[in-house]
This record gives sequence, structure tokens and C-alpha cells, in this order.
Amino acid sequence: MLKYKKKGETEETKTQQADFKAKESSVDGELKMKELREEMGLSRVVNAMIRSKKPLVGHNFIYDIGFLFHQYIDDLPETYELFKKRFHDCFAAVYDTKVIAYNHSSTFSQYKLEYLLKKCCDLNKGMVKLVFPTGFRNLEEVKEEHSAGFDAYSCGKVFIVLAKLIELRLIKSSVNPSHRLDASAEEEKTAAGTKAAAGTNGEAKKEAGETKKTSSPECARAKLAAMLANFHHGPAGAKEDPKKA
Repeated sequence: MLKYKKKGETEETKTQQADFKAKESSVDGELKMKELREEMGLSRVVNAMIRSKKPLVGHNFIYDIGFLFHQYIDDLPETYELFKKRFHDCFAAVYDTKVIAYNHSSTFSQYKLEYLLKKCCDLNKGMVKLVFPTGFRNLEEVKEEHSAGFDAYSCGKVFIVLAKLIELRLIKSSVNPSHRLDASAEEEKTAAGTKAAAGTNGEAKKEAGETKKTSSPECARAKLAAMLANFHHGPAGAKEDPKKA
């Protein structure tokens, strides 16, 4: 026996089906957007950082910014000068706490983050106090060296204390101020010429200079320049495969 439905019931069913399909499509769209956001991952954070135009602060992170640029912004350029220009188009202000400490080596004898944190805490004398928002762990009471959170906190505190010490002129610059990531080629050339003209006296000074050299901003810049060259042209001195010749 055939069962006939009323006209109103048929229209209601169609409306319900349309509503269900619309909701299903909306849920499907939300899921796809969620998947897209997950796929974008850290690039969303990097884009937010660029849009904010806030200073970029790190410790001994010249390789890190090279990696960040290549992975999330653009291909690495062939030269350090070009990389520096393109990177500063994204991040106008870049501060490396190791470079800042190096520029004040009369106050700091080492440049490791752990040492700088302890030294800055000793020099702080209550000038700078960090307050942790409700719900966040007080990292001043927890030492987890080499963990991302604690290292970020350490770098941030070192930077803030250094900035305050420099503002109040409690520490003095001990080297040429051209040791900056944004230093021009002419500034770097002048600084290098001044250093070469000064020379060294005796083997003891030479050995001490070698120790400083490995930690210097010039050394870090040279390593990044070598990394860029290696990325585009292969290792220096690499022999060409005779089979490909």
C-alpha cells in the first residue's frame, strides 16, 4: 500500500535537508580552515611578528634568523649584504644580547646566556622587575636551562636589564659600535681597518685575541656569509663530479 505524505510535510523535509547540508558544508569548511591553519604552523606566528613591527630579540641567533628567513619568508639570497637588507625589510630592529654584551666586554667576561643572566641579575639591583601574568609559571623560581620557555625568559630579562644599564650609563661600550647586524658595509670596513691597524703586541695578546675572535660579531657574520655561499654554490673547494663535467 502506498503511503502519501502531506504537501506541508514534504516541504518541511526539504527545508530540513537543506539546513542539514548547509550545516554540514559549514562544518566541513571549518575543518578545512583548521587543517589549513595547522599546516601553516609557525608561519602564522612569523607573519604576526612582521606585522607587529616589534623588535626581534635573541641570543647568538644569527643562524636562527637565517633559518627563519629561509623557511618562512623567502629563499636565502646569495650574499650577506643582500640578506641583511631583505631581513631588515621584515624586522627593522634586531637585537642580539650576545653582541650587546660583546660590545661591553669591560663588564662581561663571557657571553653565554647562563652567565649573562646571572651577571645581569647581580647588576640589576632591583631596577627591573618582571611580573608574570596570572596562569603563567614564575620562571624566576624555576631553572630549566636550554628549554625554549626558560631560554626565552632568560634572553628577554638579559635584554631588558642591558637596556636599562646602557640607558643609565652604568656600563660603557668597549668596542666599535659598528658591531651591529644593521651596520653598513662601510662601517664594517672602517672597523676592520681600525682593528688591523691597532695590531697586537706579544703572543699573550695574540692568544687572548683569538679567544675573543671566535665570539665576535664579525666571526658570526662570516659564518653566515659562508652558509649563504654554501647554500647557493656548494662547499668551498668542492671538486666537480667528473661524470657531470
